Amino acid sequence: MDQVDKRKLKKTAAEVWKLIHGSLHYRFARYLVGGGVLLLAGPPLLHVVLIHLFGIAVDQIGYELSPFWDNAIKWVGIALIATGIFTFFFGERQPTLLDDSFDFTIPDGWSFGDVMRTIARGRVLSFDGFTDEELATPLAERELIAKNMIEALGLMRSDEITPTLPSFDVHDEGSQIIIRRHDADEEENSKASGR
Repeated sequence: MDQVDKRKLKKTAAEVWKLIHGSLHYRFARYLVGGGVLLLAGPPLLHVVLIHLFGIAVDQIGYELSPFWDNAIKWVGIALIATGIFTFFFGERQPTLLDDSFDFTIPDGWSFGDVMRTIARGRVLSFDGFTDEELATPLAERELIAKNMIEALGLMRSDEITPTLPSFDVHDEGSQIIIRRHDADEEENSKASGR
């Protein structure tokens, strides 16, 4: 073999190795085939393991499987190998993406402002019309389940979660999220009208 063929062979072997070890799909197929081979090679493999681990030969134990179980184990091994090969060639290669979802448990005693910032996941969050005391209001432990982050922020309006806080709206302004108190809107309108 010349050098070019050797390099191509090494490159192909490396690609197959990465393919099999990098994809859950291919790893699952590999485990199925490996399990089937283990079942088919069971007695000799068991013999080797017992000798190396315990120094016991299978013949000394006097244990032997009945023909029914011996055949059943072989058929299961063959079925695992066939399923692994089928999965390797025809199985779904890309995992299906789950819908965006949000599941969060509010720890007992966390403040309203801290919980809102945690839900916002590092996005810029501004509170319009809230006092420092309102932002520091401790909350009881609750679980939030929503379709996305904005909906989870909106669920914080619930009287079960924030009974002592005023109602508010959540506005996603692209670069930042604004949590605006309802009476803050009324104050802005009264300032704008000149009252």
